[in-house]
Amino acid sequence: MKNSHTNSRLKTTLLLVLCLLLCSTTTTFAYTPMEKMDSSFLPPEDENVTYVRLTDDPEAIFSEIFPYGFADFSSSSSVIVLEDGTQVDYDESDTTRSPQRQTCQHTFVNGQHQLHVGNSSGGCTITMYTLKRCSKCGLVKDRVKAGYYTFPKCTHKK
Repeated sequence: MKNSHTNSRLKTTLLLVLCLLLCSTTTTFAYTPMEKMDSSFLPPEDENVTYVRLTDDPEAIFSEIFPYGFADFSSSSSVIVLEDGTQVDYDESDTTRSPQRQTCQHTFVNGQHQLHVGNSSGGCTITMYTLKRCSKCGLVKDRVKAGYYTFPKCTHKK
């Protein structure tokens, strides 16, 4: 009788150890560690902004991000590109209420404000805003942040 009782306990203990071993290995293999990202390459977080990475076909991305063309930043870091491709330097502080603007029968055209900012890593970030600009007096309205694009190496300004 002692043998059967001891064999029964041994079998139960062995079965319990096997179950614990199986559960622990299943849990270990199911774990997937989170990917780490280097925050030095990420622009500031903003829920209203789309961040796009450069792919093998930059022309396809640029035509989508910069529908009116890419700004020439040689004379200014802040440029408005109108839908016809015209580029105008933009001074955000220009909110003057000149007599010309007050009497103007505004004719607004769609455009995109592109703001160039250099990064400490040697790259740059171009922030895009959609807007409407009067073709007669230059008044800007409905300026809304549309997104930004970060270049790892800046080739826009010398």
